Amino acid sequence: MQVFPLISRAKDAAIKQPVELTSYSRNDKGEIKLDDSELKYYYLPDSDVSTPGGIDLASGIKEFKQTGSLGTEFEGLLLSIEDYEKNKNGGKKIDSNLITWRGLLRKIMTLPFSRNEELEYNIIVFDGQIMMVEDLENSQNLKLKEEATMDDFKRKLIYSGYKFEQITTLSKPWALSTRSEIEKRRKIPVKNNIPQYTTVVSTGIGGIKLTICAEV
Repeated sequence: MQVFPLISRAKDAAIKQPVELTSYSRNDKGEIKLDDSELKYYYLPDSDVSTPGGIDLASGIKEFKQTGSLGTEFEGLLLSIEDYEKNKNGGKKIDSNLITWRGLLRKIMTLPFSRNEELEYNIIVFDGQIMMVEDLENSQNLKLKEEATMDDFKRKLIYSGYKFEQITTLSKPWALSTRSEIEKRRKIPVKNNIPQYTTVVSTGIGGIKLTICAEV
């Protein structure tokens, strides 16, 4: 077995500029929609940033229920690709060697720096393309272990990210939003983390053509 040092480089490791192919949404019921219904618009006035005492990102945490994998993440990716090929790409298959989630690639690429992170992926080869998906059962078991050992501080850190997203975004552009919709965002509790908007892009590393998706 040949071992390569961490400082070694491939001859062709250039990363190509990502180009968006399509996108899709997942609503609060877990349903996949091939549209931009969950797309949000960022709007955070300077006056909110300088609020005395800051913004309470733990507000409403008692009503929050974090949901792990719903088993639909890869389904959404494949449905969006199918729709893109049929309706936007002239019926042609996308030109890609590997189809997967950005997060899965990130875990592989950071392995030298996070060696204790457990990975278990399922690899599917279909029509000359490789599809890589996280093993659902293993992912759910890891989630249960994490929740069993999670303290209140870490729980607040996780929740604060979802709360910040809600406070700083609108479901439609600012000019089309009412004053009430803009100002009452802090008071609306974040009940779960199911809704998401996902972009699907074409990119590549060296000679490997990638189609990856990521929640944004």
